[in-house]
Amino acid sequence: MPFKVQYYPEVFNDLEALSDEEFIEVDEYIQRLKQNPLGCSLPLENIGDSLLGECRKIYIANATIRIVIRVKNNEIQIVELIAIGPRSKNIVYDEAYRRLIDSGIGLK
Repeated sequence: MPFKVQYYPEVFNDLEALSDEEFIEVDEYIQRLKQNPLGCSLPLENIGDSLLGECRKIYIANATIRIVIRVKNNEIQIVELIAIGPRSKNIVYDEAYRRLIDSGIGLK
């Protein structure tokens, strides 16, 4: 059974900020996420109290851009696309953290 991909609203702005090549690569990964999100992503370590310990990451654009996801409830099979952005200076991770906090959805 395929996974459903849910987008945090800000992700649409993230997508618009990508180059055409980056956008195509992200789209390819979104298709892969629908089939096997754990197989095409890596665990994201919890940095301090950043709440990212239950999230996963995908490297794109020669590892300069990250996609941050969270797999929710394997029974319903949902993948949340939380943030897409530069890895440099942890920008994407800081943004993912802010979005998780702003959403009011707690992690563990």
